Amino acid sequence: MTVPSLTSPPPAQLATANFRDVARPAGVVPLIAPGRLFRSASPHEMPAAGVDHIRRLGIRTVIDLRSEVETAARPSVFPAPQVELVHVPLELMGAAESHRTELTLDALYSRMLVERADGLMRAVRAVARAPRGGVLVHCTAGKDRTGLTVALILSVLGAPMDTIVDDYAMTESLLAGPWTDSMVAALTAAGMRIDERLLQILAGSPAEVLATAFAAHVLAPWGDAAAYLLAHGLAAEELTALRDRFLLSPSPFPAAASRPVTPSEKGAP
Repeated sequence: MTVPSLTSPPPAQLATANFRDVARPAGVVPLIAPGRLFRSASPHEMPAAGVDHIRRLGIRTVIDLRSEVETAARPSVFPAPQVELVHVPLELMGAAESHRTELTLDALYSRMLVERADGLMRAVRAVARAPRGGVLVHCTAGKDRTGLTVALILSVLGAPMDTIVDDYAMTESLLAGPWTDSMVAALTAAGMRIDERLLQILAGSPAEVLATAFAAHVLAPWGDAAAYLLAHGLAAEELTALRDRFLLSPSPFPAAASRPVTPSEKGAP
């Protein structure tokens, strides 16, 4: 089976934006095994040929992070034969917040890492507990909820911050074009004025936004992503499962702590 490289465009039959294998190119340590962790925008319009391609890639679990409202409006094409669907609803923001003129992507990520930490942990847990085979994680754009989930997983695997940020920043170019145009058209038709701030929330993925939020709300208070996830309920054996599942070689990391480290123990303000 040939697995597409990180930079390969998705096959046209997927009809799904922002689809990619999260595997890193050779030379990056630790090396994440290809064909095991994928991310994308919502595949709700994926045709039968796309679903068949998903199976041929070895993907056996699709984790949908969209809310109940989103999935009701645009139901998933999964589950499908040989592909299990796991729904982990993760609210991006409250309905009342979506029109706040002061909301920025920076503020959104800060709030998610603080106020949606339990949900992000559940998303990571779903990946760790998935049956054998490749795992596809998606939300609507595959950018914010998916981006933070994948960033936490990559950090647990030992990827350096620049690798994590590079993976996230790639999203904007993969959403550009038809996906972004259709979303802008739909929101405009609904009476929303799309300014630069809203366009960034909709389809932007500036490297510095993720780097700043991750440093402020994961690294500074907790020390690392593993401690952040442990503090919000992930089990030590689930961290081990992530490392064993996605790293090419056996985990070089020490055993996870038996309990989460609190911010006060880390000396956080």
